[in-house]
Amino acid sequence: MLNHKVICIPTFDRPDGICDFVFQTARELAPQNVVIILALGENWRGITGLKKWLRVIHRLRAFHSEKQQKEFLYLALLQLLPFQRSRVFQQLNLKLNMLLLSSVLRLFFERRSRILWIFHPNDAKVLPAIDLSKWHVHVDCVDWHTSANANDSEQLHQQRLHLYKVAQTVTVLTKPAAQRVRKFFTKKIAIVPQGFDATSLSPSYLPARLITKLIQQLQRKRKPIVGYFGGINARLDLDLLEEVISNAPQLHFVFVGPRDTDDSVPHEIEQTQQLDRILRLPNVSYQSRVSRKDLYALMQNCAALIVPYALQYEFNKCCFPMKVIEYFYAERPVVSTSIPSLAQYKNLVTFADTPEQFLTALNTSVGSQLSEVHKRQAHQIAIGQTWTAKLDSVDVYLDKMLRSA
Repeated sequence: MLNHKVICIPTFDRPDGICDFVFQTARELAPQNVVIILALGENWRGITGLKKWLRVIHRLRAFHSEKQQKEFLYLALLQLLPFQRSRVFQQLNLKLNMLLLSSVLRLFFERRSRILWIFHPNDAKVLPAIDLSKWHVHVDCVDWHTSANANDSEQLHQQRLHLYKVAQTVTVLTKPAAQRVRKFFTKKIAIVPQGFDATSLSPSYLPARLITKLIQQLQRKRKPIVGYFGGINARLDLDLLEEVISNAPQLHFVFVGPRDTDDSVPHEIEQTQQLDRILRLPNVSYQSRVSRKDLYALMQNCAALIVPYALQYEFNKCCFPMKVIEYFYAERPVVSTSIPSLAQYKNLVTFADTPEQFLTALNTSVGSQLSEVHKRQAHQIAIGQTWTAKLDSVDVYLDKMLRSA
C-alpha cells in the first residue's frame, strides 16, 4: 500500500521543533514514495521564493525520472497574493498553491495514488483548498490536542468535525485517543506503535565535550541522579515536582529540554514563576538544549527517569509520551504519574500521583534498579516501537480498509 504513492503532509510544525514525528514519518516513507511536506506556516515571497519553489519542482521531476535517491521535499506556500493578514486572502492563496501543486503532480505522477497525511486538526485548513475526490485523506492522530482558550477550543472542535467527516482512514497511538475519535469517526480505527528512532540513541556514540563535562559534574555530586527529558512547561505537575524535589536532598534531579509553552494546557505567569523556582533548587541541574545523539549517555547516568505529567489535563490523559520508549531503550527504571496509555507497562513503570507516593517510588527505584530480565523486556518494547514498525502497521491497516471499501 505505502509504495509508489504521492504523499502530501500539510503541517505547521517546524523542522527544529521538539516533536519530530512529522519529519520522521516523512523520512521513513520517502524511499518508496514521493513525499512532500507542505509548510502551512511559511511563505516564500518574491523572486527568491519563486526560485525555491522551482527548485522543488525540479527535484520532483528528477524523482519522476528516477535519477536520484528519494528523500522528502519541503515546500512552503508561494505568496501569490498580497494582504496575507486577511483570512480570506490566506485561504485563496492556499487554494492557488494547491491548484499549482496538483497540476505539477498530474504532469509528473498522473498514475500514482495520492494520500493527504494529516496529524493535527489545525492542518485541516488545507481541506477546502483541494479536490478531495483526488486524495485519500488519512489522519495520523499522535496526540489528542486541546486548548485552554475557549475560542481556540471551539475552533479545534470544528476542525475535527470537518477532518473526520472527510477522512477515509484514521490511526491512533492510545486507547483513550481512540475512544474520543470514535465520537467523530464511525469506520474502523487502528491503534499503531508509537514511532521511535533507535538509530540516534547509540550506546557507542562518544558524547560531545559539553555533555561529557556535564556528566562529570553530576557524578561528582555523589548522589543518585533522577532525569527528565523533554519539553519543560505546564504539562508537568509543578506542585508535585516542587514538593518532591524540596523533600529529596539525597537525590539530584537533572532536567533536559527546552523551556516552552504548550497550547494544549494552560500557561499562566504563576506557572512560569513556579518552574523558575524548581529549576533553581540546589539539587537541580538544567540543560536546555542537547543533541539527540547525546541523550543516551545522559540517561545511562540516571538512576531513575520520570514522567511527572499533570493528569487534570485531557491532553496528558490521552498521550503516549515518546520519552518513555527512550527511557525503556536506556533500560532505566521509570516513575510516572498514572498516564492511562502506560498501564500496559506496569511491570516496568512505577505509578505515583501524590508527592508522597512519587518520592517513595523514586527512593525504591534508585535503590533496586531493573532486573536483567526487565532490562531486556524494556529494550525489546522500545525496538518494537520503531518508525518502521509503526508504518508497517499503518500499511496493513490501509490495505485492509481500501480492500473493504
